[in-house]
Amino acid sequence: MATEQDTQGSGERRFPHLLPEEALAVEHRRQAVYQDGSGPNATWGLALSGGGIRSATFCLGVLQALSKAAFRISGEPSAPSALAATFPLLARFDFLSTVSGGGYVGGFFSALFRPRGQSKDNPASTQEERAKATYAALASDPPGRMNGAASAVLPQEPSAQPVDQPLRWLRENGRYLAPNSTGDLVYDLAIAIRNLCAVHYVVGISLLTLFLLMFAFRHLTVQQHWGASIELLMQPGLSSKLGAMWWSPWFVMAGLWMALRLVPLGVAYWLYQSSPNAKMDKFGAPIIAAFCLLVAGTCLLWSMTQGFSALPHSFKDNPLVFCLASFLTILVIALLYAIYFNWQQKSNTRLFRSTVTRRLSTALSISIGLLTVSLVESLGQSLYLWLQHLQSSPHGMVSLVGVIATAVTVLRKLSPMLAQPSKVGRLVKLPLNAILIVVGLLLLLALLVAWHCIATAVFFGFKPVVAPFKDDVFIATNALNFGLIAFCVAATMVGGYFIGFINLSSLQVMYSNRLTRAYLGASNKNRFVQDATKKDVTEPHADDDLNRAAYFENNHLGPAHIINVTINATTGSGDQLTQRDRQGIPMAVTPAGVTVEGKPWVTEGAEELTIGQWIGISGAAFATGIGRGTSLGTAIAFSLTNIRLGWWWNSGKKYSKYIFPIWRNQAYLMREMRAYFPGTDGSHWYLSDGGHYENTAVLELLRRRLNFVVCCDCGADPHYEFEDLANLMRLARIDLGAEFESIAPAQVPFFAARSAELARYFADAASELCSAQSQTIGGGNKCALLYKVSYPPSAVGTDTNGDTAYSILLLIKPRLIDQAPLDLHQYQSQHAEFPQQSTGDQFFDEAQWESYRKLGVVMGDRIFGA
Repeated sequence: MATEQDTQGSGERRFPHLLPEEALAVEHRRQAVYQDGSGPNATWGLALSGGGIRSATFCLGVLQALSKAAFRISGEPSAPSALAATFPLLARFDFLSTVSGGGYVGGFFSALFRPRGQSKDNPASTQEERAKATYAALASDPPGRMNGAASAVLPQEPSAQPVDQPLRWLRENGRYLAPNSTGDLVYDLAIAIRNLCAVHYVVGISLLTLFLLMFAFRHLTVQQHWGASIELLMQPGLSSKLGAMWWSPWFVMAGLWMALRLVPLGVAYWLYQSSPNAKMDKFGAPIIAAFCLLVAGTCLLWSMTQGFSALPHSFKDNPLVFCLASFLTILVIALLYAIYFNWQQKSNTRLFRSTVTRRLSTALSISIGLLTVSLVESLGQSLYLWLQHLQSSPHGMVSLVGVIATAVTVLRKLSPMLAQPSKVGRLVKLPLNAILIVVGLLLLLALLVAWHCIATAVFFGFKPVVAPFKDDVFIATNALNFGLIAFCVAATMVGGYFIGFINLSSLQVMYSNRLTRAYLGASNKNRFVQDATKKDVTEPHADDDLNRAAYFENNHLGPAHIINVTINATTGSGDQLTQRDRQGIPMAVTPAGVTVEGKPWVTEGAEELTIGQWIGISGAAFATGIGRGTSLGTAIAFSLTNIRLGWWWNSGKKYSKYIFPIWRNQAYLMREMRAYFPGTDGSHWYLSDGGHYENTAVLELLRRRLNFVVCCDCGADPHYEFEDLANLMRLARIDLGAEFESIAPAQVPFFAARSAELARYFADAASELCSAQSQTIGGGNKCALLYKVSYPPSAVGTDTNGDTAYSILLLIKPRLIDQAPLDLHQYQSQHAEFPQQSTGDQFFDEAQWESYRKLGVVMGDRIFGA
């Protein structure tokens, strides 16, 4: 028997495109599967795509079909008898790549090989025995009921436990989010409400602190004579009637900023001369500067003689003089800007104009911010005054809360469609991004106004107030009020310091726990004991989950599992193609650890997550960051309604742009709300569903240049447009230089002996499946595609003949074929979307679960042979 070092070395030589740890895992498994370790060099991979529980259940059926098919090598009809009697065709696969829903069943399948609980210390539980038990469990068809009578056909194991217990567990827990119906729905609702309130507490206390500090600043400054005049300028006589508008004095600040900064920068761009004149530089500039200063002095003298306190009266009596003076002042400053930049940048016209434009952009952003603050304060304080004078103010407040709650409920209900709008037929033609931006901004404005109204009530008291800053004696002068501000500042600091809050407040923890209990729990034999509590999926079990190190140890005969996730990247130091179009970076959890774009990420201090957590993150379809589908509208809407399944992962990276600890949670919430994800730049990376980058899970297998790849393409595709396949082709061509060529089964040695039989199931092109698809019985039997994926020549990766390496890709597409059983056709007659029902449906009933599982079994049997 070769040593581990020898095996690793031979693995690197035989599989040059694999990472060393992956090559070692493949060699370790082959030592047992091929007995003498001399199996073929050809590497096989199985890809289970995203698609929620629909994908998980269909892929389970395909796995069952592979577990019943005979073990074969190359083009031989069958393997040597010893191998054929020991392992099924499923054992040929060296890699298992999963994403999103495919990860549910992929984690279940892989965990069946791993020792759990007592079996870790049980010498009788060998790797080969666990592998045999795994294939036997998958081959049991059909699985029975969890608490029903044992099948009379299937033999009992010595432990008196039926061999199909894992599949029975999966059938019972098709509704993994709410396995016990109403009781679990109430439990989930309690979690959702608790987390929503927690998020809005952190947001609310921060906004309350900000608004109270703004009030305190105004109280300390506006009480002076000149400041009070600003108040009188904005509302010289505020009416106490309902509907009267209180205008914020911050509008004055916004106007001054725009007049003194925004407009001059815009004018200075046009005043600059492309070809400066030498005489102008020597004599003209000082003359213009003197003229500008003279005009500015005149305007200043006029303001002083009139008196700023008399501004409203002067404006009323002499509006023309006021407007003319304002215009001249702006023009003077603009000219001064032009002269200054002319002197500073006269040698480079483009640099000057670029500098001016950049500063103009910054000034515009600040102007929008000031106008937003002014609008929020105006609406918030006006709402406060209206409620004070409204006889039925409690009813008005209840109505406002009811409107916001209704909007939140509707958004949460529509979240599945909003997360994948391009795949929902009736919504394709709607400008969803624009609609979501409007809805999200309105929700955000309502939130800001509500908290400003609360801050106003806290600061001014709950008595009717007509002109808040008009009286000399002011409730804000009380020490109690400033003590409240100090308390809010402290509460804000505490709310921002606990970094675990940003992840615990999302729905990811609940989601991962339910997936772990339903799917990893199904592979935990310690659950199938006499103790009834251990058979309850709502109760956690210590052996359900596995840590990453134990999961990837070479103590099993399962395929090397690759769990795909997406690092959201809408900004940062990465390439523009990623930030602008992809808005994501591929990340995977493999036997080699965490990889980013196929390269190992090795750093101290990286956060360690369990396999259940990684699978949950890989399936985080509904999040504020969804890869190339990320938009400002979805980010705002999902943040405010706390539809957040993403995870801020501590990569252990040291980053220069340090976030002050007491504002961390607010900073990350703001990033989510703004759809501001810096990719791998920061210490914490925002991870979400791997399908947000590549949904077939094939790309990582092509990156490793596996010879034969089988993909279950189960993404939502009601019109069979093959969007996920097209995205895979595009990414593989750009990143790997790979080209796809459609081929027939006769061109593949593995299918050559059965090519005539298989012709009825393989389409010549994807368009054939699309045109043949029918919503009624008679849609045909074609359900698969074959591609030859060719790579560019390189120093490694060529076959024994020296030709360019290539992969064979077999893609299986869920379709109701003619040869499917009658009950599947009957199910489609009642549910026309089958087998492409919405990914948002995560509550499968018995008929739905069995229909998808059986369809996977039937299609797998036809393609691979029972």
